[in-house]
Amino acid sequence: MTPSRDPAAIVAHDLFTAFGAGADPAWQALLERRTGFSPCLRFRNKNLENLYAALAPELEKETDPSGFFLHALAPSILPFADRAELFLAATVGEIERLDDPRDQCTVDALLERALRVFRMERGMAVSAACASGNAAVCRACAHLAAGRIGCAAIFGSDYVSEFILSGFATLKAVSPAPICRPYDRTRDGLLLGDAAGTAVLMPRSRAEAEGLPVSGLVTGCGMSCDAAHITAPRPDGKALACAIRQALDRAGRTPGDVGAVIGHGTGTAYNDIMEIRALKQVFGDSPVPLLSVKGSSGHTLACAGLVQLSAALAMLRSGRIPPQTSLREPEPEAGAMLSGEERTLKKKVILSMNSGFGGLNAVLLLEAAS
Repeated sequence: MTPSRDPAAIVAHDLFTAFGAGADPAWQALLERRTGFSPCLRFRNKNLENLYAALAPELEKETDPSGFFLHALAPSILPFADRAELFLAATVGEIERLDDPRDQCTVDALLERALRVFRMERGMAVSAACASGNAAVCRACAHLAAGRIGCAAIFGSDYVSEFILSGFATLKAVSPAPICRPYDRTRDGLLLGDAAGTAVLMPRSRAEAEGLPVSGLVTGCGMSCDAAHITAPRPDGKALACAIRQALDRAGRTPGDVGAVIGHGTGTAYNDIMEIRALKQVFGDSPVPLLSVKGSSGHTLACAGLVQLSAALAMLRSGRIPPQTSLREPEPEAGAMLSGEERTLKKKVILSMNSGFGGLNAVLLLEAAS
């Protein structure tokens, strides 16, 4: 496929994680191998008190976490509100409000709320489980490429609610310790995290014409679904490999052009090995540097792709690949891809991968603007 001559340019982005407001605190935590995990004491549920998550202190006494995130990140979107369409990445809306008949807790209700806060007229919700963040960016890029819109604003958020934490605990997917080890042979589960993120995209030609700063380009997107199981992915990684090849093809790139991969990397048995097998199918015997941000900031569900996008932009800007947080014993099949030490990004092309329940996969190819 011929690559687009006018790829989507990222002209604004912001982040809020357990490390605080802004992208820089989360980036510095990655570089320093710091984690944001603490006991989950925000619920009156003794069954959850012994579990851990990357919790934003600002939310501990907040009765409206969604509203807090919307207003905290609005400044990055409001300058574009009069010309952008909103793409909301969401998993289950505000599900913890389900038992209150006075509340609307659906994803559509969250979209309506976001449109009001951002003073926007148009938008859509993209709900693709834990692949929602990247899927929303893919959808926005498709609309930009087709000329349907001239500017897209992506917002994604999730926070550690009692409902979500209980669900993952029931699946026995949560680590009992305050540590998450993605792609590690000794991994024993994921840890959730609070986060919200934004990204504003427009065709590069328009951004340049308006003199806007471009922090990076989305040059390729790919999505797939194996539909093998309601929660577990197809173990051979073929569906994810297909999405990776789509993204490379649409960007006019080959596997040899990629300088690093930011994987979904939840630290669970099923996800991590599936990703490694997918990467082996695409990159063969030429290992590419691999890392997951979830060892530091936790699994932020619908916001995972936007946390990764923020990390990718920092990597492209600095030329640094952060060490894999909490890496102790790399999974044998991925040993050459992983490192507990910082590395140099030798090629300014980064692959970012999300995978979600139902076998959903969404992949982005991010490149430096020059």
